[in-house]
Amino acid sequence: MKSKLTMLASAVLLLIVGVAMIIYPTAFVTVTVKVVGCVLAIIGLVGIITTVIAKNFGVSGITTIVGSVVSMIIGAVIFFKPELLTTYTPYVIGGLISIYGIINLIHCFDIKKNTDRNWAVPLALSAVTILAGIIIILFVALYTALVMDILICIAGIIVVYSAGVSIWINLMRKTKKDE
Repeated sequence: MKSKLTMLASAVLLLIVGVAMIIYPTAFVTVTVKVVGCVLAIIGLVGIITTVIAKNFGVSGITTIVGSVVSMIIGAVIFFKPELLTTYTPYVIGGLISIYGIINLIHCFDIKKNTDRNWAVPLALSAVTILAGIIIILFVALYTALVMDILICIAGIIVVYSAGVSIWINLMRKTKKDE
């Protein structure tokens, strides 16, 4: 039951993200990239602080500090120069859509194994989700600069679709606590 609720919550979050991608494609990419930059900088800062507080100045401590400084630098560059990373964002989105489709595909086999419900339609929809993610990746490789906003909107539609499929599949799944 907990797994089902977690999957439903992530699907609803995915639905919200997809709508944001459709309505504000350029802002979505810029904000996402800046958040990644902030997170990397914060991870670096925390790594330095915890290493200094622990007074770990051995090989592992120095390695942590160097890695943390690199993380902070990369985070700052990404934050102040988001265009360096925005080029790759659609690839990440396409990859995540494909991964989400694979997860749904695995859940379809769970439906087949544990219920007598029709699992062929969710199976086909999961396959379409995987294919859509792959198409986004290939399309971006060909037309990155030309159609970035359109691609993000299309990716947003596919994310909303994928979230809907995931919600539907998770509502169909039976868990041991459901029985």
